[in-house]
Amino acid sequence: MFINLTSARTGLIAFGLAAAVIASTADAGTNKPSNTLSQNTHPSQKPDLVVHPKFKGNGPMPNSGYCGSVGQTRYVMFRVANGGPKPSPATTVLVDFAAGADTSLNVPAMAAHSNGQFYQVPLPMVGSQNISFTIKVDPQNDVPEKSYTNNIASSVCSLPHDGS
Repeated sequence: MFINLTSARTGLIAFGLAAAVIASTADAGTNKPSNTLSQNTHPSQKPDLVVHPKFKGNGPMPNSGYCGSVGQTRYVMFRVANGGPKPSPATTVLVDFAAGADTSLNVPAMAAHSNGQFYQVPLPMVGSQNISFTIKVDPQNDVPEKSYTNNIASSVCSLPHDGS
């Protein structure tokens, strides 16, 4: 390619066109431009899935804003939200109990800056008064996000000594 350097204006236009061609991306399988959210999108322009406790402070059960009950059934209760400026696709959330009985739930696609929805998962009956768990939204990190550090929350639900 020959660029006439006698005209700075022409040189800038030619350089701008070359840069635009180099910067374009294509889907490797179809060689078509990709319009999907990618890992290369600037972090400030991505969804941000976040796990929040249902209750502020300790909630109705000691030690955790994640623990509560409905009637006699004890639950881990939490909310999954999208705090980012872009919509998030559907994903899953995993509640991993140290004693087993892990539970995976579907999380629907969410709009940008969405409060999301609440979930409640029954605590496993393990004969222990302290039930440890970890909640992880998008456990495989399939959704390109602003931050992955807020996808995980761990806590303990402490049951009353009489088991009720």
